[in-house]
This record gives sequence, structure tokens and C-alpha cells, in this order.
Amino acid sequence: MSARARLFSGISTGWVSLGTLAVVQIWQVKLARENLPSDEFAVFGLISSLIASLMIAEFGIRNAFARLLIDAIGDVESVYRRFWCSTVVVFAFQTILILAAALVCVPFLSVWFSIPPATAEIGRKIFIVQAVLTGLQYGLSHHSVALMATQRFAFLNNSATLASLVGALLFWWGIRSGFGLWSYVILSAPGICLTCFIYPAATRKAQLTRKFSFSYVSGGEMRKIFSLGFDLFLVALYNLALGNATLLFAGIFLPLAMVSVLAVNLKFVQLLIQALQRIPGTADPILSRMIAVNDITKFREKWFLISKISIGLTALSSGVSYLWAGTVVALWTSKQDTLTGLELLLVALMPLRYMAQMVYVISPTMFKAVHRIRTAMLTELIVYIGLGFLLGRAYGLKGILIANIASLFVGSLIPGLVLMAKLSGCKSKLMIHAALKMLIPGVCAAGALAYMLPNPEVRSISELIAWTFCWTLGVTGFYWLQGLDTKERQAILQILFRKATPAST
Repeated sequence: MSARARLFSGISTGWVSLGTLAVVQIWQVKLARENLPSDEFAVFGLISSLIASLMIAEFGIRNAFARLLIDAIGDVESVYRRFWCSTVVVFAFQTILILAAALVCVPFLSVWFSIPPATAEIGRKIFIVQAVLTGLQYGLSHHSVALMATQRFAFLNNSATLASLVGALLFWWGIRSGFGLWSYVILSAPGICLTCFIYPAATRKAQLTRKFSFSYVSGGEMRKIFSLGFDLFLVALYNLALGNATLLFAGIFLPLAMVSVLAVNLKFVQLLIQALQRIPGTADPILSRMIAVNDITKFREKWFLISKISIGLTALSSGVSYLWAGTVVALWTSKQDTLTGLELLLVALMPLRYMAQMVYVISPTMFKAVHRIRTAMLTELIVYIGLGFLLGRAYGLKGILIANIASLFVGSLIPGLVLMAKLSGCKSKLMIHAALKMLIPGVCAAGALAYMLPNPEVRSISELIAWTFCWTLGVTGFYWLQGLDTKERQAILQILFRKATPAST
């Protein structure tokens, strides 16, 4: 199968999977909102964010394994088996570390967050069980990572689609049967089945796995995994902090009722980010393979195209999100959960911020060179945490959201672009200009949209459709004419109409 076919298959099945997951999660949130007390609904959002934050203890091992596996596949059998067996030990050790970190956090849950005493006890129990299940899934996640690294996207996405549908049925049964918050634990059963049984069977069938033997465990291989893993650790810390700190800051500075409102709105943001990340995420193993065979010229050409498509679609989606978020949330849960004004605009811009982070800052991981940007990422995290506390305390939700957006531009964006230019054999000025030419117009256009239409949530459906049409036409036209060069426009037309020659696949 050609690279283009794998990319199309991965993105298309990924969007189907994510679309199914989006419908399921939206329905689950509505069901939970209607059947759970507000305190319990907010508490689970906090618990989920905290458990996700505990994955900091993962130290980037999964990403390191994925990248090293691409290199190891072409090596001799004895070397590959040492790499695989050493990986099993590394993942087991990291699982224990994650579980230990979770146990340390348990006594402090009611101290960190304003959880009512009646809810705190069940919250602690749910947290412990979720942490154990998360640890179990992590310990065996090298199987799914191996399938992803070897570009078996369709199988992963289709199985995830089925699991989300089965999980939805289990969640509905749990809520209707009176299990309350425990329904969230019940719905994880299909995912555990995939991780523990289906994916290991698939890696065996694909001849990726090897029979474990301690005699093949190599200290050198483990050091290689940990070495790259520690380089990627800051990336994991960076992603987790940026992805979960908004809700955690809200839990510290805002009442639980406002945390519930934010959790509802962030669900749309998270789903949109996941959908958009399918494009660079699916391309990542394909691009990494180009690096592994030292085809840097082809890599540079394809990376530029993928990054521009990703940023352009995200800018388009951010405006659509601003226009429709209030109306959809009001229909989905209630008008009390809608955001307005600057808060709505900042939430709508979050996908653009995260996509810029993924394509412009984290791309050096494909070159195993992320250690060269760790100072910039650490600086950004410090700035984000500092701004989050200062602005969150002073301005509430607006301050928390401003801290999230602003941190990128004073942190790792420019250093990431400079490093990517060096690694891909491109001039830094050209790289920065191309990125800012895609990114800044998207932010400015969204701001202009908010200025012209300050309260989209009170507009009629017909008005929103008209605004969406104009927005889509304007943004698409701008990026097509100004963001892309002639060769890139031709490449996109070839992709859309599948007229490319074999050499371009």
C-alpha cells in the first residue's frame, strides 16, 4: 500500500472513529448531566484531568518506543528481540511508577479541590480504580503503539469505533441501573479488552511481538529507550500540562458549578482537537520512515504540506466552533452551560493553539532531537503556570484561558520552528515566515469574527448558517491563495482527485 493510501485510510477511518466517539461522548455527557448531581459531574472531570496528569510519570516512553521501533524493524532478528523484550520490562516498570504516583495523590484530593465531604469519599474510590485501570492499559500499550508505528491505522481506528459503541451501551446501562459515577468505570471495559487481548493478538499476527525471555532483556536497549524517553518526557509534560491545566486551574479558582460549565465546553474543544490531529498524527509514522531512510528532501516537502493543511483546517474550524458552540451547548445540555464574549472566543481558539504546538513545536521528535528544544518548552511551561495562577486569581476563567493562549507565543513556538528548519535543511526565516503566515491570520480572523458577531449564541439558525458559509468561503479562499504556493495547491488537487503519479505516493 502506498504512503498516500495509508494516509487516506488512516485519516478516513480515524475520522469515522472519532465521529462515533464524539456522538457517544456528547450523548454520555448529556446523560450524566441529567442523572448525576452537579458535584459528582464536576468531580469526575477533575479526576480524569488529574489521572491524565499522572501520566507525566510515563516519561515519554511510548513515543520513544514508537520512534525506535521504526528503526529496529529493519535490524537483525536478535537485535529486534532484545529491543522487544527490553521494552516489556520498561513498560512494566513505568506502570508501577504511575500507580505509585496515584496512591500518593489520594489523600490530597479534597485538599486540592473544593469537593463536598459527601462526594469526596466516592471520588477517592473512583480515582483509585481509574488509576489502576489506567496503569493496566499503559502496561500493555506497547502493542497498540507498535501497530500505530507500523501504520496499521485502519485496524486501530475500526476497533476503537466498535469499543466506543459497546462502551456507550455499558454506560447507559450503568446510569439507568443506579451506579452513578461508577458508570464511568464500567464504560472502560471495552478499551481494557482491546488493550489486554485484541491488540496483543494483532501484534502476534503481524509478527511484531517476540516471546519474552529475561535472557534477552538488555540494559543497553533499556537505556536507549529511557534516554530517548527522557528527551520526550518534557514533551509529555508539556502536552499534559497544556491539555489538562485549564480544568485544573478552574478547579482551584472557580466554583464547581463553573467547572461543570467549562467541562461541557472543553469536551467540544477536545473532540475538535482530536479530529484535527488525525492529519499530522497519521502522517507522523510515514514521515518518520522518510527520515529513517534519509530522504530529507521528500520529508521537507511533505511536512510543509501537512503542516499547512493542518493549520488551515484548524483556523477554519475555530471560527465555526465560535459560531455554533453556544447554540449546540444550549441544545445539548442547557443554556446555563454556554459561554459568551471573550471567554467563548478564547475557547474557540484553543484548537489552533494546540495544533500549532503539535506541528511546529513537537515535530522534531521525528528526528529524535527534541532535547534541543527542551529549554524553550520548559520556559513555556513555567510561563503558563505563572500566568495561570496570576491571571486565574485576578480574572477567573478569562485569565485562565488567556494564559493558555499566550504561553505559546512567549515560549517554544519560534525556537521550535528554528530547530525544525535546521533539521529539515530549510532556512529559519523561510520556516518562521511560512508558519506565521498560516497561524496569525487565523487568530486575527477569529478576533474579527467575534468583533462583528459578539453574541452568536442568540442568533437564529439561518443567520448562523449564513455566517458559516461566509466564514468558510473567506478563510478557505485566503489560505488557498496566500498560504499555499503553486506546487502545494497542485499537490492538494492531486490528493483530492487522486491523479498523482506513483512517484508522488
